[in-house]
Amino acid sequence: MKKLLFAIVGAYLFSFLYACEADSSIPLEEIIRFNNPAEESLSANGYSQLPIAVVIPADAAADRRTVKFTTDLGLFSNDSASIYVVAENGIAATQLHGSRAGRAKLTAAIMGYAVNKTVLFTAVEGSDILAFVDLPASPLPADNLSEHALQLRIDPRSPASTRKLTLTTDLGSFSNQQTTIEVQANAEGLAQTYLKSDKAGRAIIRVTRGDFLLEDSVYFTAPDPEQLIRFTPGSFPAGVADGATAIEIKAQINNKMPAGRRKVSFRTDGGSFAAGSTVNSVEIEPDASGLARVLLRSRQEGFSTVTVEHNGINRSAEVEFKKAMPDQLSVETPFTIQAGIASQVTVTAQLSRQTGLPSSGFEILYTAFTKDGAAIGLFKTQKASGADGKATVLYSAGNTTYRGPVTITATLKGNTAITASTLLTVVDAEE
Repeated sequence: MKKLLFAIVGAYLFSFLYACEADSSIPLEEIIRFNNPAEESLSANGYSQLPIAVVIPADAAADRRTVKFTTDLGLFSNDSASIYVVAENGIAATQLHGSRAGRAKLTAAIMGYAVNKTVLFTAVEGSDILAFVDLPASPLPADNLSEHALQLRIDPRSPASTRKLTLTTDLGSFSNQQTTIEVQANAEGLAQTYLKSDKAGRAIIRVTRGDFLLEDSVYFTAPDPEQLIRFTPGSFPAGVADGATAIEIKAQINNKMPAGRRKVSFRTDGGSFAAGSTVNSVEIEPDASGLARVLLRSRQEGFSTVTVEHNGINRSAEVEFKKAMPDQLSVETPFTIQAGIASQVTVTAQLSRQTGLPSSGFEILYTAFTKDGAAIGLFKTQKASGADGKATVLYSAGNTTYRGPVTITATLKGNTAITASTLLTVVDAEE
């Protein structure tokens, strides 16, 4: 009977103390105590887990069973430095892990009562926490296309909550087109991303996993222009300087170039990239195969320089436009001319071709014959053809007694097949 009474009174007193502040008259170990040694050790590898448990009275009221655990080093099973755990059957349990060496002070508290213990996190080799797998040693071209494959390894036993890795670089960009990326290691403990750059140099890569930092480098070299753009001097056939016949200029870029970096610029110091205009520069988008095409026309005989630019790479080549030969000729004069050395008219020879316009500078040979086939008069102040294809000369019948038609014939010098004639009538001079 006395034992039963003592148990009832003790239980009442314990319940009362739960509702009040801590009372040193009750032994602390009867209220809360660690179910672990006072000091333990744990590898600071980020994945090893140490069970942590405290014991409280098994018959504590339901609203008096929540224990708060805190630590100044490492993390509990919720990946936080503190956690609330509801005891079951008088046991409140969690787990502790960490990736930094040092001594951790753990506290477990309930209703104003607290107990402490320590856990020693022991250092591990860095490669056991985080390591690169076969980091590329050979440089890649800085073409913003070629990619270094970056693979990292962690212990595959690591919990999911510790598998996130953060990478940063001071040169280039990762798979997300940014200088920082977060990757998650898979079940085998492997994580991968890629790095590319449009600038040559050393890229320093920093990887963090929790408190652990890993650093290494990869390299990019100046790209071979031929790997970015192929534009071969001397590969373009000569054109004709008629302003209409075009030379097709082709440039081949790497068809794996991403959108936004595919455009190709063309410019020239002679000719035009648009018919009938003076457009000497143009920017175009290549086709799916990476081929960029433009048409260049010119009225200027000789060589023109064409420069192609793509992603900072410039290539130049000379193209030739040959003289545009006429294939037709017509001639015009006034209907009449007065006899007399002082009387003269303008004879106009018009050169043309089926495509475009002929080049300038062609000379014309002129003749004048009467209906009887006799030469008559003289030509002077002759001008070669201009950009419009016109050539002119002044004609005078001279002091002649002949009256009647005169056949004026114009013939292209060097090509007698291109010729034309017209009639001009010699009349009396006006009094």
